[in-house]
Amino acid sequence: MNTVIGLISDEQKINRELSLLNKAGFSEDNIQVFSLDRELEKFFSHEKYSVIARYAGWGAFIVGVIYTIFALAAAWCDCFFLHFSIATYNEIIPAGLFIGGFIGGLLGLFAGIAEYENEMTPYAQGVRRGGKVIAVQVDEAESEKAQQALLSSGINRVRTIYS
Repeated sequence: MNTVIGLISDEQKINRELSLLNKAGFSEDNIQVFSLDRELEKFFSHEKYSVIARYAGWGAFIVGVIYTIFALAAAWCDCFFLHFSIATYNEIIPAGLFIGGFIGGLLGLFAGIAEYENEMTPYAQGVRRGGKVIAVQVDEAESEKAQQALLSSGINRVRTIYS
């Protein structure tokens, strides 16, 4: 299931949009309207952790591999600047993956938090200013249809959150 969201600034547009979505074939059970910031945060908390975990995982993987390559190169060339006192390659690879993974995981964590905040801040600000966020839960095949239904009525900031 995906969620298509849009920001509505006008109270009168909400009723019209709900009827347009119903006419387009979307059930009222799959449509939610958020008017409070904490409701919005609670609904999208799974998205927050998903984004953060994805960034942390990729950061750990990429930096872990890069750090391991540099550790192996330093041990192989016996460079003074990159000197490691690890005796065997069997110890260098796990240590490089662990240290690099930890550093990359932290960097990815912060990048994931920033990405989530950049994407969700406009919706939270819109709700604080009196707007409402409409969320439509749809199958992947209906995501485009729901996006077009929201865009056709002039709703701002329409996007799909993929689950």
